[in-house]
Amino acid sequence: MIFMSQILSIEELNNWYAENEIDFSWLNKPSRHQFRWREDSGRWSTNTKRISKYPQLLKAFGGEPPTDLYYGTAEWLEPIGLPRIRETNKPAPILLDHLVVFDIDQTPFCHRRLEAARKTTSSLVDWLEENENLDLQYISYSGSKGFHIVLKDLDREKFAIEEPRLREQKVRDERKQLLQRVLAAGFAVDETVTADTRRIIRLPASLHGKTGWICTIIDKETLAKPLRTWIKDIPRHEKAVKMPYWPPKVKAKKKSSQKEKATVVDHGSWVVMEASSHVAGTKDRSALLAWVPRHWGNKRKQRLYDELDEIGWSPCHHWKAGDRELLLVPLAFQKQQMMRRLKELGLGLAYSQFERLGHSWTGVSPRKWEDGFSDEDFEYLGVLPSEKQRCKEPWSNPHLELIQRLGGLVEMDDPMSEDFIGSESCSIRISNFK
Repeated sequence: MIFMSQILSIEELNNWYAENEIDFSWLNKPSRHQFRWREDSGRWSTNTKRISKYPQLLKAFGGEPPTDLYYGTAEWLEPIGLPRIRETNKPAPILLDHLVVFDIDQTPFCHRRLEAARKTTSSLVDWLEENENLDLQYISYSGSKGFHIVLKDLDREKFAIEEPRLREQKVRDERKQLLQRVLAAGFAVDETVTADTRRIIRLPASLHGKTGWICTIIDKETLAKPLRTWIKDIPRHEKAVKMPYWPPKVKAKKKSSQKEKATVVDHGSWVVMEASSHVAGTKDRSALLAWVPRHWGNKRKQRLYDELDEIGWSPCHHWKAGDRELLLVPLAFQKQQMMRRLKELGLGLAYSQFERLGHSWTGVSPRKWEDGFSDEDFEYLGVLPSEKQRCKEPWSNPHLELIQRLGGLVEMDDPMSEDFIGSESCSIRISNFK
């Protein structure tokens, strides 16, 4: 697997953000939104004071410029020190508004896949205008593999609900219903974004740290045109990576008819990178790292998701590779607790490894064949929706780092108050198979 790394130095990032002011005028009240950013070290930061103008945000960086910059999709009466949904022992924040956001991605980063994402985005914008009571605020190219559609909800009744928690829950419920209508209409969107009132999304005019392209607002008319006619006009850093036209080649499967005898082709050996569930630096703690059984249907998968939510095993990050799905909960569980839960959840392969080894090894990269071909790359899907309170187990340092290596986002409200254990890096091995 190739991990895209930051292409710019801290000095280059500092210079870019100092010389390129970001316009907030499209936001109704910037001071009512959260701003979050990822630093070069991978650490996440959140504004600790209200931000209404760009110079205030620039000052908040404190000399540690963002590799990636985001804003919260919700508008709050008090956005600073926002408690989590599950923290019912704290006063509930007052939700004033929530932008409706759709995220459309097509991996990998290349012209052909981005053109497919453009067509989906353009069609979805038209469908939303015809079928939903929403007002388009803007469309943006993310700076990498896709597009964002941001809309305002014209139905204001739910935002008048007096009880803050009921108000936020009503918004979340309506967003879930909207998401289901969009999915039923055949649009492939990120299912983790739309219904989440605590979601962050890339700030327009900010720099994408892995590509060097700028997250850019585009109008509906431009979106309707072929990508080749306008992609050259998208601003980017002088060190930005070049967008390839074609995705990397993958091995085509040989088909055989019933009348023909199937030909067996020996491709030789293949290698895969595997990560251990063991929390390095501890005696017997492990994170949940496992593939969902390939033969499970959607109903069985949903039952697994519900069971994970019920026992508080969250956040659960997940990736897709072909028709398979990888799960990772970056918490440090005792071995016996992990084994009991793996058995209950039906994750038999991981359970059998725990019986033999005391932990499990799980492939976290595509197979690389001896003849040079690779299986499909991973696509990060985000975090599974969760309504229950997270269990009290500490965070696993090495698996938080693994999530970021696999292209995921690690978000925490207050990292300084959290409990972390284990070393900084996950145990990795490269395995050869025949």
